[in-house]
Amino acid sequence: MKSKSSIALLLVNVLAFIIVINYAYGERNRNEAVLYTDSDCSFCEETLDQIEFREFSTHIDLSVKSLNGNSLNKRSFDISIENCGIPNEEKGVPLLVADNKCYKGKTEILKELERLSIQN
Repeated sequence: MKSKSSIALLLVNVLAFIIVINYAYGERNRNEAVLYTDSDCSFCEETLDQIEFREFSTHIDLSVKSLNGNSLNKRSFDISIENCGIPNEEKGVPLLVADNKCYKGKTEILKELERLSIQN
């Protein structure tokens, strides 16, 4: 009997630990975003300049991934495009992925980053 209650208590503790870790991870990563760019893209450069000027990186965990010569970033970009349901003929940079949603183009990206920075 004592053995069964010890095992049950251990399982409850492990489950509680997992729930707390998942909650903490979700809270910490709530404002994470990925911006896909290309060095040949003038809109990307303008977007990056505005992000720096508006200091979004002080409020948002923003990761900038260049598609130039990086197959891992290209694969990640393609997966994001697929997850967002963007047709191949409409894919392009700059592209922001935040909260599992995609935002295309300078204006849409800056608008979403502004919203995220206010939330934090």
